[in-house]
Amino acid sequence: MKFKKNVSILHCLSKYPSDVAELGMKIITKLNAKFKKNKIGYSDHTNGYLSCLCAVSLGAKIIEKHFVINYKNKLIPDYNVSIDAKDFKKMITAIRKIEKMLSCKKKIPNKNKITIQRSWYAKNEIKINTILNEKNCIYLRPYNKRGFDLNIKKKIYSKKNINKLDLITKDKIY
Repeated sequence: MKFKKNVSILHCLSKYPSDVAELGMKIITKLNAKFKKNKIGYSDHTNGYLSCLCAVSLGAKIIEKHFVINYKNKLIPDYNVSIDAKDFKKMITAIRKIEKMLSCKKKIPNKNKITIQRSWYAKNEIKINTILNEKNCIYLRPYNKRGFDLNIKKKIYSKKNINKLDLITKDKIY
């Protein structure tokens, strides 16, 4: 089946309200692969808007969601699958965040490795001329100028005659 470029295709389950187990959201991915020249979207008939967020994360570019101005009027036919202005705003904000999350196409290395790097800290007081090992040292986050960088661990490990240890325990700085 071929469509013109200006036709959009929306995945929809026309059951009011739709059961989330029956939504078949992965169809959006298949539609995107099959109809590359068309915009793929999702027409939602569930309670809330979680399925709309799912659809966007799977590549939907159009979201159709029922909207109600006044929840007090329960005579509206699609009342049980509609959201109000407050939830609609939350949905749009969440969609924009998802779009930002999906926009980066390459991995960007963290230049601030200090926040994730570990340092070598003393478990207890360590006396001069003590051999450093796993019994008296521990590796913890974050990296700290007072702790030893893991990269120099091998240089220090098992050395004797260390004149100054700049290690930290929970209570004291040595």
